[in-house]
Amino acid sequence: MIWPSSAARLRAGTLARQVACASLLAVAACGGAGSDASGDGRPAPIYDPKTGRLKELVSDRNQDGKPDLWAYMDGPRIERIEIDRNADGRIDRWEHYGPLPAGAASDAAPPLVWAEEANGGDDRVTRREFYVQGVIDRVEEDADTDGRVDKWEQYTGGALARVDLDLQGKGFADRRLVYGPAGSVDAVEEDPDGDGRFVPVKPEAAR
Repeated sequence: MIWPSSAARLRAGTLARQVACASLLAVAACGGAGSDASGDGRPAPIYDPKTGRLKELVSDRNQDGKPDLWAYMDGPRIERIEIDRNADGRIDRWEHYGPLPAGAASDAAPPLVWAEEANGGDDRVTRREFYVQGVIDRVEEDADTDGRVDKWEQYTGGALARVDLDLQGKGFADRRLVYGPAGSVDAVEEDPDGDGRFVPVKPEAAR
């Protein structure tokens, strides 16, 4: 069975936003333009030679001497972040940010709009996350990396509320996990014929 692993993935996105936002403070302490991560976990700023505006921040989060996070900037505003999560030299997560809402503090973190991940053996995107006002709303994922979406996550107020799964590879969800406020699975349902009507799974069948 394909069980959800959203918490770890969302932590990765949150960490990326924290690193990028915290790096703005580091830029103020840097006198010149950098071209590589510093190697000590601090972001290295890169400026546009024509305008002098900040255009990129490069970080080596695991301090192995190789960059693994690139924040693309328009001055102080984050536009997108690219991450090499497993230090294999290939970017495998992309985060795209929107403008700050009206009235937000100038140093507030911009809202994440959507993100993609490559979780297979190649660079093909297998997971897409969609956000509303910076809060996770839904996810589509090809969990078995066969080229078809087989897992759909729905969130309420940023908390996982439901996961639909295509366990038979028929192109539609046939199993549903319903989550309670505490994050535990409150109900397991099935739709074996794909008509969109889910019914409770008998206890012995849910194992």
